[in-house]
Amino acid sequence: MELMEETPNRTLAVIGAGPIGIEAALRGLSVDFDVHVYERGSIGENIRRWGHVRMFSPWKMNRSSLGKRMLEENGKRVRGKDDVCPTGDEYVRNYLMPLSRLPLLKKRLHTGMEILSIGRESIGKNEMIGNPKRAQHKFRLLMRNKQGKESVVLYDIVIDATGVYGNNNWMGNGGIPAIGEQALREEIRYTIPDLFGSDRETYEGMRTLLVGSGHSAATTLAQFSRLIKESPETSLVWVTRSDNEQPYEIIPDDALSLRAELGEKANAIAANPPRNISFMPGCTVESISRKGRAFSVVLQQGDRKRTVKAENIIANVGYGPDNAIYRELQVHECWASRAPFKLAAALLGESSADCLTQKSHGADTLKNPEPNFFIIGNKSYGKNSSFLIRTGLEQIKEVYSLIPRTLEIKAGQFLFPAR
Repeated sequence: MELMEETPNRTLAVIGAGPIGIEAALRGLSVDFDVHVYERGSIGENIRRWGHVRMFSPWKMNRSSLGKRMLEENGKRVRGKDDVCPTGDEYVRNYLMPLSRLPLLKKRLHTGMEILSIGRESIGKNEMIGNPKRAQHKFRLLMRNKQGKESVVLYDIVIDATGVYGNNNWMGNGGIPAIGEQALREEIRYTIPDLFGSDRETYEGMRTLLVGSGHSAATTLAQFSRLIKESPETSLVWVTRSDNEQPYEIIPDDALSLRAELGEKANAIAANPPRNISFMPGCTVESISRKGRAFSVVLQQGDRKRTVKAENIIANVGYGPDNAIYRELQVHECWASRAPFKLAAALLGESSADCLTQKSHGADTLKNPEPNFFIIGNKSYGKNSSFLIRTGLEQIKEVYSLIPRTLEIKAGQFLFPAR
């Protein structure tokens, strides 16, 4: 393993080159931090995985005034009308990619670099517990490039903006894997397929089991409804854990019209399933096996067991944070959501089902016992699915109000920036 040369003071590492990571890096660079971004895949990779899907929220909610201004100052056209909802691909192509090519940021983006673990130089997790003087020990980031070569870099400040997409929940009873699910994980789809693009051949003319009752599942359901009309030999069995025959709560006068339309369509299918779509509410997935081309899935529905056979399984059952990279840091996590505790506690007090009602809970909720380590973006919400990019953009401002300009410590406190 190679140990890279120590970087200067006021260095800041951003992990993840999605919308929150890139915007966080730009803000840091704009106020003179020495920022570098590390991304395991490519720019906006998680969003590209559902790039064919149209977002519920419009452009004006998904980009910052700083990002727009920096594009304009560099002679770049800011694409996308404020009130139009882009697809994921449009968002990456017309906003994230142009931002990533700005001269200020371009050479500081390191794609194909996976962060394996983060610790503190010369001290362990169980030392100097809750002591702000831990900040005097630089963060050690162990990383690996595409060629498998490992290296270590040292930083004063770390922002984790890696998100949750791809870190799927399990579909089994109680949130643990169903019997056989882990062994078959690579053959089960946990993301939204592109039925009218690259994935059509996989699902057309086949029988598919869909598990889930969130908006990802509703999106998949709507695609299948359309595909079955075009290809009547295609069929779908839709399974939900809840026994509610109307799975989606429709928000009166929903400002996100696409969200309302999707929920209404899914509820209509649940109430009166069209030909070749079966709806099975109140089910838990008990076991999964596979013989040849077909899966055999045992479901518990009330007091009876039912077996469904299908060529494909799509489990749109949500996502959660992968906390492995900071297991050696002092991060206080919520026992319910696995999110940083202060923010999780504030979110648990939210009563509205509408993510648009989410407001900033203040910079203090982004603090961890580990000084100068911040978790922002979707990952900061843990298993709570109400996160919006707009919220993450607010978190960026709040984090930079907490980050010290100097690493000097007086009377156990940081010196915070005056501006």
